[in-house]
Amino acid sequence: SDSWTYGYDNADRLTSSTNLGDPTLSESFVYAANDNMASRTRVAGTYVYPAATSPRPHAPVTVGANAMAYDANGNLTSDGSRTLAWDEANRLKTVSLASNTVNLSYGPDGARAKKASTFATTLYPDASVEIDPAIPGSEIYTRYPHPDVKVVGATKFFLHRDHLASVRMVTDGSGAIAEATNYATYGERLNTGFQT
Repeated sequence: SDSWTYGYDNADRLTSSTNLGDPTLSESFVYAANDNMASRTRVAGTYVYPAATSPRPHAPVTVGANAMAYDANGNLTSDGSRTLAWDEANRLKTVSLASNTVNLSYGPDGARAKKASTFATTLYPDASVEIDPAIPGSEIYTRYPHPDVKVVGATKFFLHRDHLASVRMVTDGSGAIAEATNYATYGERLNTGFQT
């Protein structure tokens, strides 16, 4: 089930999120006196912050066993497992994890134009088209002719969104579910294999 109840403290900070159908998705949150999150059940360990007089007193330096690092603009550059780099416009440029690196390129309008990794490349000529050029001459085109329609080759899929416009489910032309996901309290996708 995707029914949730939420608990708040006297300062209106979220203290609990309870999934009524799957208790393993439920979480609790603890805050420090300065309102920084001190712990969260989804993350092992506590959040450690720099001194209140630091340039980014709200940004944790460690979360559990993972050290966090930031650039001068406050962009996260490392979370203990991934390394992230940002361009001069504060757009994500590269993400590296183990031996895989994903490189992102942007067009003159600032929109993402290309995503290339060790395993695949995707081109974004405009907001409604994705091109997989893996096999020259047999490129795979994915079109989004409408915000809630995805066309891969000749196959149509329909995107079903929630009240925040996040895609929750993808169905094919017959109404069968092709993909589905839920989201954790702060927006993390729970189905990490979800492709849309």
